[in-house]
Amino acid sequence: MKTRDILILLGLVLLILGLTIAEKYADRQRELRVAQDAATDRALWQQRMNNALDKRWEDLSSGLRKALDSMATDVVAGGVPRDSLAAVILDSTFAGPPAPKSSQSAARKPAPSDTLARAVLREYDKGITALPADLTAYERRVAVNEVVSMVRARFGLTPGQFDSLLKQGQAKI
Repeated sequence: MKTRDILILLGLVLLILGLTIAEKYADRQRELRVAQDAATDRALWQQRMNNALDKRWEDLSSGLRKALDSMATDVVAGGVPRDSLAAVILDSTFAGPPAPKSSQSAARKPAPSDTLARAVLREYDKGITALPADLTAYERRVAVNEVVSMVRARFGLTPGQFDSLLKQGQAKI
């Protein structure tokens, strides 16, 4: 009986040890599953936040673009103010506010497009080279836009006409 009791006791100890090991293994697997679920949830949340931020960025960027385009249209339609950077730089070449289209086209002699293209390019280059070198990228972009507006207003050109004349002038060089 002693041997039998020892074997039963040894069997019970091995059974308890096996159940303990199985329980620890199951707990560890459960913890891993919970950690993986948490990581997946964090990744999904981060993706949603990134998508929301990207959408907000796009909305703000498009709103800003629309506002800047509207302001640029107002500036071009109303002419360039005398106190703008481009007006100060090009003051020696600017003879005053642009005349209305009908009197301006009647006052100017019809010039060949080659001569007009060179004159537009010359005025544009003069304005660009007169810009200070220490401007930030934004200030330079604004100043270049003012130079373009000034040249367009001086010659009474639409954006399409200005672009094509500028390309013609550059092609002649």
